[in-house]
Amino acid sequence: MDAERENKIFLSVLWTFLLSALAFFFIYISAGRIELPPSVWFAFFLIDAGFIIFLFVPLPGRQRIGGRKKPRRQEWYPRDLGEIVERREDTSTEDPGMLRPGRAVDPVPLLPLLILLFVIILAAPFGRGEEAWTARETERLTSIYGEASGTLAGLERRLGEAGAEAGALLDHWDVSTSDDPERIEMIHALDSLAAAASAGIETVEELGIQAFTAGGNRLAWGGRPRYHGRLDMRTDGTKIFIARARLFTVLVRDMPLESGGRVVVDLPLEVNYRISNRFLRSTSLGEVISGRHGAEVEFSYWMGRRGARARGEEAGEEAPDASKTADGAVRIRGLLRSSEGLPLARLTVRGETYAASVAGGSSRRATWAGILLTLLVIVI
Repeated sequence: MDAERENKIFLSVLWTFLLSALAFFFIYISAGRIELPPSVWFAFFLIDAGFIIFLFVPLPGRQRIGGRKKPRRQEWYPRDLGEIVERREDTSTEDPGMLRPGRAVDPVPLLPLLILLFVIILAAPFGRGEEAWTARETERLTSIYGEASGTLAGLERRLGEAGAEAGALLDHWDVSTSDDPERIEMIHALDSLAAAASAGIETVEELGIQAFTAGGNRLAWGGRPRYHGRLDMRTDGTKIFIARARLFTVLVRDMPLESGGRVVVDLPLEVNYRISNRFLRSTSLGEVISGRHGAEVEFSYWMGRRGARARGEEAGEEAPDASKTADGAVRIRGLLRSSEGLPLARLTVRGETYAASVAGGSSRRATWAGILLTLLVIVI
């Protein structure tokens, strides 16, 4: 069999394989599947890899060094014993010089074979088991838990910084009486401070600042205060707690002033009622973090300073704990405390189930395989 006929047979088998594989994967992916059984996958992989290797295997014969800038000269090969004993008269005896091995075929089908190889790799049946997935999912959710707890702690620090700046401003005025003629100027200053402190906060609304006299009368305010609960003017020190207002659940920081009054800074964390219009966005801090990472993040807030103190003594310290729900989803739960050590919320981060993760991975792989198959059709 001469080299030309070998090339034709090789290319015929090669293109038959390419077109058959192309039709097979189109039908397989259109049926909603992409993962192949191990035996079928190995067969596809070995055949495709074999064709790629054979594209670079030289056939018998040699050609001059320097590539194929000049047409290849047809070399003489004996077909029977008579041609060796009795040489043809037209046989060239010119010394061809140094020759190099020829190629099997031009690597024109190499790019389609490589694209098909990527499709075959996407269809690999070898994935991580449920145990490995659980460990990876636990690590991912633990990272989200750390970010969520850090976000709440950052909001508490933001309230502390706003309260400290408000206290420094209010020290310039006499807050012992609400009849101060500079009250309007005080309100403007607090309003500007609240707007600046709210910049970049990913919650439902901006924070609010309120200044109270030593008698408990509200003297000035800025931003959009939501907390209108009673203040205990007899106690000293800063108080951090969660309160439920009419529409919002708010984080509150109540701190004393040197003049004897108090400044209260509050920030909405979630909307109490599931309503949404142009005036009110029905969202929460947990939903903001959930949308960022694709995991279910839920804050169960502990209301009131007294309830938080009593329940905090019962709860004790609680580190983040990983467990599985009834449907098999990984869940991270823990208790978040304020800088005072009192509980603010119980944080729960829940991921998807193993079955949902496998289904989502198959869908993504099918999408990529479809893109590569489309590219393969264009190349062919």
